Amino acid sequence: MNTSKLFKVMKSLLYHIKVYFVLVMLFGINHQLFAQKENTANLVNKTFQVNVLIDNGNVNVKITDLKQNVVWADGTYQYELGEMISGQLKEYSGLELPKLERQFDRIRIRGLIGGFEIEHDLIVASGSPFLAEVMKIVNTHSVLRNVQQFTSSFCKKVVSSDGEISDNNIKDRFQAVPFLHRSDDTVSYNQHDYTLQQIRDGKGFCFYTTELFWDSRRRHPSHNFISEGWGWRHKDATLGIFSFNQDNMIFSTLSYSKDGYLHFGGFTKEGLNLSAMERFEPTSSLYLGMNRIYSITGDYNQISYQYRNMLDELGCRFPNDYNPPVHWEQLYSKNMEEAWVGNRELFNRENLITNEVRKAREYSCQALYLDPGWDTEFGSFIWANKRLGDCKDYVEMMKKNYGLLTSLHTPLSPWASNEKLLMGPSSVNTWPDSSKRLIKVIDSLSKSEKNIKAKIGPQICLGSKQYLDEAEKRMLKLCEAGVTFLMFDGPHWNGNCVDPNHGHPIPFLYEDQVDACIDLIRRIHRKYQNVLIEMHDMLTGGGFSRAVPVYYKYGLPGSYDENWGFELMWSPFKHLQDKSALALYYYNLGCNVPLYLHVDIGQDNTNSLLLWWYASTCRHLGIGVNNTDPDLAENHKREMKLYIELQDFFKRGDFYGINEEIHVHTLPEINECVVNIFNIEGNPKVTGGSIDLSEIGLDPQKKYTSNKDWIKINNGKLIISKQMKAMDADLATIIN
Repeated sequence: MNTSKLFKVMKSLLYHIKVYFVLVMLFGINHQLFAQKENTANLVNKTFQVNVLIDNGNVNVKITDLKQNVVWADGTYQYELGEMISGQLKEYSGLELPKLERQFDRIRIRGLIGGFEIEHDLIVASGSPFLAEVMKIVNTHSVLRNVQQFTSSFCKKVVSSDGEISDNNIKDRFQAVPFLHRSDDTVSYNQHDYTLQQIRDGKGFCFYTTELFWDSRRRHPSHNFISEGWGWRHKDATLGIFSFNQDNMIFSTLSYSKDGYLHFGGFTKEGLNLSAMERFEPTSSLYLGMNRIYSITGDYNQISYQYRNMLDELGCRFPNDYNPPVHWEQLYSKNMEEAWVGNRELFNRENLITNEVRKAREYSCQALYLDPGWDTEFGSFIWANKRLGDCKDYVEMMKKNYGLLTSLHTPLSPWASNEKLLMGPSSVNTWPDSSKRLIKVIDSLSKSEKNIKAKIGPQICLGSKQYLDEAEKRMLKLCEAGVTFLMFDGPHWNGNCVDPNHGHPIPFLYEDQVDACIDLIRRIHRKYQNVLIEMHDMLTGGGFSRAVPVYYKYGLPGSYDENWGFELMWSPFKHLQDKSALALYYYNLGCNVPLYLHVDIGQDNTNSLLLWWYASTCRHLGIGVNNTDPDLAENHKREMKLYIELQDFFKRGDFYGINEEIHVHTLPEINECVVNIFNIEGNPKVTGGSIDLSEIGLDPQKKYTSNKDWIKINNGKLIISKQMKAMDADLATIIN
């Protein structure tokens, strides 16, 4: 080749390289896209194969599980949006101008819906055991917008030509994680283990709340079925579908459409979810979250453990040095009756030392927890010096003289400023007048809108900078005095507030309330990071419902330390009988965010069933007693000494369930465990089960001994069988 021809070839080559890089800069195209047609893209690893095809404007997605040889999704991906415009709901369906981009480990789907841009990634990394789905939505307009409805989902045809569920799917089941049973369930304990026909019938629910705490409607009927995650059981195969978002609240959603498709994955705005879409700022974006989809082998427990492992990986696990003090809860005591409601004079230093401190020590407790009554007024966060003396002096005296830490109940303004719910004198007037909630009403005479201070529901606005600043100041003073635990109780829904001087957005949305709770916690932890802060459900407060995802905001810098145990404190033995307390078992199977709960062990039986059930399922335990039975008291004092000996297993051990009535707490660093066994039925029976040692975190190659004869270990397997009385409990240790 002569020099002239070589120059022309090089010039042409350089031109095409420049064109390539221009395309990369303008359209995000990379070298992998050129290997595929622009309307198709495929990804594959050892577990999943994903095929995406744009056909006639539809985005068709096929998900194949290569490990289990199952096609889980095969149909048009659903995108639907409903925007409120001038009081009317404008609905959109499907993407306009959809296009695909293949970017190394992901397929990016872009398109428009109702003037919003969707950026939707399906990620299949080469070494990853899961398929990830991530979505972002952008308001392309320069105006504030109100999105009331949004749905996106994969789909799978599950009916045959006759309109009935296909033979291939007739036995499919859908199991919720972490709550196969919820604490607010009113029917059978496996309510959230659904057949495909039940999903088709559409009798699901979403969560709902109002500023009127006594409004019992926590669940609203819905055709959707929600949970933090789902296990889709199909023949011998299982698909784990787990949602996660620390910016905006979401649940994993299942539903059925009349065209015969099951819908799963994706992101759905309903109930309390994705409330930020109702105040969609101009030209801003909103992260809708992530779904991880796993191919799982095994039973329900394996689904739960996979979900728990995911949360651990994403930072939602208790720290290695987690060591909460066992609380003595004075509220249950006979000598403190009415002290927390009307007779606050009982809440004095002499009474606490004479009665509560003595009992706390007899029952091996490590902190005295003070419920309403320690403060000047209910929810003021101001220490009652006149009755209890100086706070710092009290805290130091308790620790030095009795070895007890000081823990406090600190109810937030949605409860503490609601005049119909007060547990003592009102603290409303101790807060800045400028912190009061301003609501919009219709004037009965002029029929025009006007703003007034709220009188029904919370009077103080939780999101106001005036309340948060003053609450921070008062709580820091308590922490400075040496208080080591704060319970953030009562954050049921604040209700809207339209005061522009509060510093919160308007309208005030569910997500804003969550942010206010976390903001206050971070203000405390910024100076006192070792103070434990328990956070009740940030939207329903102190009810039995858990409406916020179990992991939500946990593990973020400066955030809270513990979740609340679903208000099972009032009738803990009854909740074992009616199976409400099974929620604690399932929670621990699927989540390592610690639970705190105190219980009245005076309701227990002589088998200590109540004590050991809640010790087994609540990493942070509190106890109290409203019972003078001396035999029961002596029994509990002995059991609490044993608990303290084994406390590391219960506070920091890895939790495993052989079944609902056999719990294992393993400390893998010492290769030992504690086994709790129960009979929560009203008749005697044999409780039993078996499991491989490797499945409970023990080395099967080592030799083990146990202190109980109902424990057998053979060929790397733990075998348990015990004849038990009605409503019975026992405990064993396994050491090497």
